[in-house]
Amino acid sequence: MDALTKIKQVSKEDLHRFLQSDHRDFNVLTLSFKQIESTQRTFITLSKNSAKSFYLKDKSKPDKPQQTKPTPLTDCRKDTQNCHYFALFSSKEKRLHTIFKDKIEANFEGTTENRPLLFLTLTFNTTQENLYSFTTNWSQKDPCWEPLQNKLPWLTKWARTLDPKAEPLKVKILKTSPEIASNWHSASKVLSQFLRKVRHTFKPQHWKWVVIAELQKNGHWHFHFLSTPIVPYSHNCTLSKNFKSCWNCRAYISKLWPWGRVESRSTGRKTISQYLAKYLSKSFHLRNLYQQHGLQNKNKTYRFFKNLYEYETREAILINDSKYDQETGKYLAHNQHIFRRQNNTYYYRTNETLIGHSLKPLIIKRSYRLYYHSLNTQPILNLSRQTELRKQLAISKNTSSQLVVIDKAQDFQEYLITSLLLLSKKATFANLPLEQPKVPQNGSKCDQLDYNHFQKKPVLHFQFSKETAPLIKEFVLNLDNQAQEFLDIEERQHFQDSRFTDPINSRNAYLNHWLISYHVPWRREQGGAML
Repeated sequence: MDALTKIKQVSKEDLHRFLQSDHRDFNVLTLSFKQIESTQRTFITLSKNSAKSFYLKDKSKPDKPQQTKPTPLTDCRKDTQNCHYFALFSSKEKRLHTIFKDKIEANFEGTTENRPLLFLTLTFNTTQENLYSFTTNWSQKDPCWEPLQNKLPWLTKWARTLDPKAEPLKVKILKTSPEIASNWHSASKVLSQFLRKVRHTFKPQHWKWVVIAELQKNGHWHFHFLSTPIVPYSHNCTLSKNFKSCWNCRAYISKLWPWGRVESRSTGRKTISQYLAKYLSKSFHLRNLYQQHGLQNKNKTYRFFKNLYEYETREAILINDSKYDQETGKYLAHNQHIFRRQNNTYYYRTNETLIGHSLKPLIIKRSYRLYYHSLNTQPILNLSRQTELRKQLAISKNTSSQLVVIDKAQDFQEYLITSLLLLSKKATFANLPLEQPKVPQNGSKCDQLDYNHFQKKPVLHFQFSKETAPLIKEFVLNLDNQAQEFLDIEERQHFQDSRFTDPINSRNAYLNHWLISYHVPWRREQGGAML
């Protein structure tokens, strides 16, 4: 991937070209704001996108199917398995990778979740007939003991020294056929059964979870499972968050996952997203192998919770293996799960209520057109400096305070950039590699040339500290009102030609007018080639 570093090299001429882009280049200044509220991670990206990307498309008329004869692949983008670059990540996979990490950070990190997290690996048993799972707290010195079910004679004697009514749990692990474990459709169906069992049996409060699949070397699927507390038993170790060996007793989960082993492990909160995203990356790198085991292009290797539920807790009475509601005295169904507290009282959960949904990063986008005759690029160019360690331009913030006031700023672009410089923690300018629309193969083989595969997209990237995150959010939300102080911009929603009533024709006529009246004459004056 050394060739990709060449694309990220930026010169001061490129920065000048980025700043003076305007109607003559048929571009739009686009601001992209992303903030994860749980961690207050905030950044803004400024880019110049082609105005043609704002053409309206008539989706009401379906495209006519074209009958084409099968021909050998001649485009690297369509033959990613044999491409030097796209075999790792395509633009679609990059987007999926980023969305996955952002959703984990938004739902499991920061202020949104302070409960201990359960991290399990669910595997399939395809070899052993007599395989059992026991509770992990076998040691008599373990202070975290909870009464269990199903007597186990050789454990009952010492268990009662800790709790007179303690009954350790033993669960038989079923043997699964290799055909089920190696096929994505059947393995995914088993996973769905497990998730339904957890929700209907234990009814965990505010249950958050994410599952990602991985293909083992033997061709069998297994699942990495991240979740908030499932078993509603009060152990001492949950208070100290030392739950790896006791709180998440594997036998409880094995009752719901009887198809194989349940392994537990610990991971830091800061490394959760990177750890799980590693398995998502593996599905991209080995997409051909995954497809051989049933994973289609439309399938995702991960699942994420969508809704949050809350349950009502009611007292219960257990008499001779019969379950009763303590308040009404009515008999409870035999499949109603009863939970026991440390003081030997019982309760159950009922009345499921929807209270929330899965969180996503806050994304705000604004796009503006700038009049070329009023743009002034020199003040911002004076703030830039070439970095020594990285092949990109860093923006200095020392003198930017003199340029922020609206009365002194000569154009909206200057006001926007210098205002963000004052509030940002770090500002860098770089060229990002974007895939070319078509990458022809040389003799049905990848030529491994970076300039044939990628094109440059200049962007200004701003990072902000947690303290300034609320201020940045307010600044972006009020950006349209601030833009009204300038006479050299247009908001992209107003790119319409009033002579046409149809929105598609109106948008196209507007852009064609600018192309003929401004862009073409300017290109002729510069002596440039017509694009």
